[in-house]
Amino acid sequence: MNLSQLVLTLLLAAVATTSIVNAAKEQVQDVKLLKRNKHKLRNHQKKLRKLTRAMSMPEPEPQPEPDIDDNIDDKIDDKIDDKIDDKIDTDNPTPSPVSNIVTPEPTPSPMEDPTNEPTEKPTTNDCDNIGSAKETRSGVQYDLRAFDDKSCRDASGQRYQYGEIDNIDNFDDCAETCVQDVPSALLSHFRGIDFVCESKNRDSCRCLYDAGALDDNARSLASDGVFDSTNTDGTGKGSVGGNGFFGRFRRVGLLEAEDAEFVCVKLESSRLVDVDVAVA
Repeated sequence: MNLSQLVLTLLLAAVATTSIVNAAKEQVQDVKLLKRNKHKLRNHQKKLRKLTRAMSMPEPEPQPEPDIDDNIDDKIDDKIDDKIDDKIDTDNPTPSPVSNIVTPEPTPSPMEDPTNEPTEKPTTNDCDNIGSAKETRSGVQYDLRAFDDKSCRDASGQRYQYGEIDNIDNFDDCAETCVQDVPSALLSHFRGIDFVCESKNRDSCRCLYDAGALDDNARSLASDGVFDSTNTDGTGKGSVGGNGFFGRFRRVGLLEAEDAEFVCVKLESSRLVDVDVAVA
């Protein structure tokens, strides 16, 4: 191979490398745009559900107007006249010989108001204000209740598989997403929520499932926008059992510490309700 052929080969390799790099950059941009669109779509779906619920609420019954005394206007006028007369008498007293002497009022000295300093508002953490939530889908009501200040485990101390939603606004949106926005087949394996407080401006929501529930479709659930990410390492099964033997070990710190601040929200029950009023 002579020098010209070598130079030509290097140029072709450089062009091919540049094309590959540019294609990879475009793919990264496409992935970022897809994630932004997923969040926008999820927010639109929530707003639509709230609007549907508001439209389905019955109009309030009109309240009967209270009985008004026919003479109330006359009584009000009399009161006003009395007040005006009293005001005239007070504003125009009989002058006394010394009433013409004007005594200047002392000018108050300027003082700094110590209360003008800005007061910092206390910051509240979403993880401190989680109690319970109820979500209904297809005639089944899912009752959720805050259970522990660590991630959920089953009765044997094992973690669950989960699908995670990033940048969630608050716990109510988290509970709604885990019930309303997932494939209905997953709800038979749904065990609760790990609500992750990573900072005051960014929380994430983990919908928890029995081991094996996400094995076959974890990748598609993430790519379709149901979750931002999935984790299938958990082997936990059955209802959350943090009060069992392993739960007590975790409460006294004998199991591993966790990096983020969690609230374990247990699925307390799932029961049939009136289908006519259920929100699908």
